[in-house]
Amino acid sequence: MRVVFIFILCAVQLYLNAQDSIYKRTGLVIPAKISEVNIKEISYKRLDLLDGPLFIINKNEIQKIKYANGTIDSFMVLKEGTKAPNVVFVNPRYIAPDFNQIQPSIRRGTYKYQGHLLSDRHVFLMALEKNNLWKNTDIELNVIASKKYKVMQYSIGYSGAIIGGIGLYASAIAGGSSSNSNDASLAAFAGILSAGIAVSSQIISFKYKLKRVKHADKVAELYNQLSKN
Repeated sequence: MRVVFIFILCAVQLYLNAQDSIYKRTGLVIPAKISEVNIKEISYKRLDLLDGPLFIINKNEIQKIKYANGTIDSFMVLKEGTKAPNVVFVNPRYIAPDFNQIQPSIRRGTYKYQGHLLSDRHVFLMALEKNNLWKNTDIELNVIASKKYKVMQYSIGYSGAIIGGIGLYASAIAGGSSSNSNDASLAAFAGILSAGIAVSSQIISFKYKLKRVKHADKVAELYNQLSKN
């Protein structure tokens, strides 16, 4: 009797060791014989129906599988991925601009419109003509400000260059023709002063140019915004 009992225990142990076990996420354990494990599903036969149908279960329902040889496979929940839209990345430098929009060109203070190169003066004419209907005060104020800074830019730039140039020329003649060291020193000082006037005038002129272009760009921006409406 004892031998029979031991035999039964060994048979049960062999039976348990020979089976695969499917552990579902619900806590249910299914004794089975695994037939196939693929990406999304697992095919198996129930241990009590080895001659029966093949069962298929989604891997998302399974926590792990313990095989007959003791190996364990654990599974994570695989989320169904949504198909990503087709996105084409384009370098913004190569995006074609709106044909009816005023676009700034490489040179500050000039613009492109319908394939033509325009000065800020032409942009003002276009904007003011349209503004007869728009009645936008910002366009008028920016045009006035840009023209004011343009006058300042050219008057200071040209006058400084002329005064500085004349001063340098005169100091060079005076220094070359004079044998007196004091006169030569004065001529050199005048030359340095003249050069300083010429350089500083161009710096100030450039600052006014930046202000002029800033208001001109604003006019172009307002034109583009209002023309879309």
